Amino acid sequence: MGSSIRNSLIALICGSIFVSFLALLIIVRHVLMDDYKTIMETNDKKIVMVLSENINQELNRAFIPEIMAGEYFEMVKAPDVLQRKIMSNAVNRDKIFDFLAIVDSAGRNIIYEPENLSGVSKISYGWFQHLRVRRESGISPLYYSETTKNLIFTYLRRLEIDGEDRGAIIGDINLESLRNMIKFFNEQSDSGIYVLDSNGNSVIQPNDDGNVYNYSNMKYSAPVKNDAGNIEFDTNGHVKLERKDFEAEPGFLEATNAALKGESGTVEYEDAGGNKYFCYYDSVKLSFIPEKHWSIILVHPITSITGMLDKIMWRALFVGIFLIIAIGLALTRFTKFITDPVKEMATMANRVRAGDLSGQLEIKSKDEFGELADNINHMIIGLREVRKKSKETEIHFKAIAYHDALTGLPNRNHFLVRFRNIIEKSVVGRFYGALIFIDADKFKSINDTYGHAVGDGLLIDFGKRIVEIVGNADCVCRYGGDEFVAFLLGYNETDAHSVCTALVKKMREPFKISGHEFQLSASVGAALMPKDAVDLDDLMEKADAALYVSKRNGRDQYNFYKVGMETAPKKDDDDR
Repeated sequence: MGSSIRNSLIALICGSIFVSFLALLIIVRHVLMDDYKTIMETNDKKIVMVLSENINQELNRAFIPEIMAGEYFEMVKAPDVLQRKIMSNAVNRDKIFDFLAIVDSAGRNIIYEPENLSGVSKISYGWFQHLRVRRESGISPLYYSETTKNLIFTYLRRLEIDGEDRGAIIGDINLESLRNMIKFFNEQSDSGIYVLDSNGNSVIQPNDDGNVYNYSNMKYSAPVKNDAGNIEFDTNGHVKLERKDFEAEPGFLEATNAALKGESGTVEYEDAGGNKYFCYYDSVKLSFIPEKHWSIILVHPITSITGMLDKIMWRALFVGIFLIIAIGLALTRFTKFITDPVKEMATMANRVRAGDLSGQLEIKSKDEFGELADNINHMIIGLREVRKKSKETEIHFKAIAYHDALTGLPNRNHFLVRFRNIIEKSVVGRFYGALIFIDADKFKSINDTYGHAVGDGLLIDFGKRIVEIVGNADCVCRYGGDEFVAFLLGYNETDAHSVCTALVKKMREPFKISGHEFQLSASVGAALMPKDAVDLDDLMEKADAALYVSKRNGRDQYNFYKVGMETAPKKDDDDR
């Protein structure tokens, strides 16, 4: 602790000297970097503008049939041959459609092109159900074509005639030509362009491997291939995809997240290998569906430009480190008298943290260190009092946690945990005992007639009589309501019979509660270990079955478990 403060003081003094040495260099570097950023941002804006125009121009070619359908709704009333001819011309002209169809409001194909895709349906796609239910036009997320295995998206336009819903026109837009256009730019430049759709899926990116990378959830989708290398399809006819996580640099993710929100700007980041990049991001408004936008992200390596500046900074840092060491050696002796009291207080703090509250600081100075030492000593005295009270509180809460609040006997959870541990640690065949269920007969009628105060008094006396017979309160618990359990370790069958006889007899004696005298009885069921069971849960189930036999046979008696008792019908009696 003392050494850390001493080093901090030395670093503070040396840093004040060293910062003036670096100030001019840092200012110059920032001026140059700001100029570099301005130039790069201006150039990137021009590139994005050109790319945006090319993207819209490329995609707008796909929507000539959609525009026709939007302007001439009577197209859906035309003969099938005419509709098919219009769509066939569109598919064959630009080679941009993988599929083109008019569907009814239920999503069933009415007219489609090519003809051999009559079985293809969009109903099983969740995004199509969403568009159809909301009754609005839109574009789907990127996905793989079932026929060409290329990356595509589907455009849906709802058609109405005189206010009547007549279905929709659907086109599967093949993005291969658009991807090739941007891929060419990436291959010809040391920079990289990422194009993302509105859902965060990559339309194209540098080192494109044909998979779809989603920068919103950081998962990529790849087609599943069989042993022969062919793409597999699911039962809906869709390309099977496997989704896996991937990672990207935090700085790059900052840019993608901002771009997906429709923002534009720049960010610099460094990858795991120490390479630095300048990143510009912007959004692309889609002219054919204005409420949607794509995103463009340009990434440039900047090490070639900033490398010299970084070398100068590193050399300056080495000089600064040398100066700090030289001045630090001179200041070490000066700071020692300040840090020694701090070291002593740190040592005491470590002792307190380890639980040792026996010590006291002996710092007698009249400065701030002396005042702090007095406060620490008072704190230690206070902690001693808190520890003492905590132990008392711990004892109190343990009693509450382990015992029934009414009778003071061990509660159900404590009883089960304790004896389950005992049984599990015992050697099978060398451990024996008896588990006894004791239930107060007709307790509910007394409790309902005379009130809970009388009922509680009866339960307390009932528990006391059990302990009186058993002789050990730790092996008795209030299991719930008017039911008690006793586990008699080391008792054989003869001993257990004696205890059960005594319990039944004892409970026949009158109970006197709040000036009233009551005549109760007890029903008892018992099971032996290991004769009947070697597991506590199994043993309790069999003792409970024996208890039900006692109840069914008229109460005020006990029964030991016999084979088959657990399968006998139990009496439906609310007042057990």
